[in-house]
Amino acid sequence: RQPALCAMVALFDSVMGGDPETREIGVHQIRIIGAPGDAGSPAPEGIHQDGFLKHAENYEIINPADVGVPSSSIVLTARSGRAALRHRVELIGYRVEGDELNTLYENFLLLADEQKQVNDDDLLVLVANMPLLVR
Repeated sequence: RQPALCAMVALFDSVMGGDPETREIGVHQIRIIGAPGDAGSPAPEGIHQDGFLKHAENYEIINPADVGVPSSSIVLTARSGRAALRHRVELIGYRVEGDELNTLYENFLLLADEQKQVNDDDLLVLVANMPLLVR
């Protein structure tokens, strides 16, 4: 038995009550789609990039450096949301919020629907065509 799992079950029982005999606890598995040499991206039923950005330790069960990858990265695809887009745009030196983010996201989706992934060069082109960005 895993101590962390036992602690979570005990916390659940203390908050929710209930009968341990009828308790049902599910474990969400994370599936990443990718090929050797490919960064990969979460499967449709996989992790939410926003959740990963907020609490990577909840999703990253192995330190990337332990398997020869310098750090985690967010792969932008048509399944990516606004939080992932904002994160990557901030990494290249821009800040977008509110209506600007919404407009950028709509343009991003058009591009992402055509391509497998959207890279930093693609983001620079999208950002260059946006008025009123804060750098």
